[in-house]
Amino acid sequence: MAHHLSPEEKQILKLVEKITTDDATRKTWEEEITTNGLTEEIAEGIRKALTAVPDGEQETTEMTRGRLLIEFSTLVKRWRFAYQAKNFGRR
Repeated sequence: MAHHLSPEEKQILKLVEKITTDDATRKTWEEEITTNGLTEEIAEGIRKALTAVPDGEQETTEMTRGRLLIEFSTLVKRWRFAYQAKNFGRR
């Protein structure tokens, strides 16, 4: 059963498309987010991919990766807040 994606998860999926990593990892992240939603484990894997500095990276690529990391961090914070706010009344 497909998971109903939140606006934050949709934006994270768009951001995942821009990350420079191998296609198998990217597809795995996209499928997992689409079917089960974003989890802390997936978010940590994406964050590690964005913080890893490849050898010989050019300055423009480094700046782009930095911008993606900042945008990703903001989206994860919004996702956590929305998830916690949704489940607040259930306690």
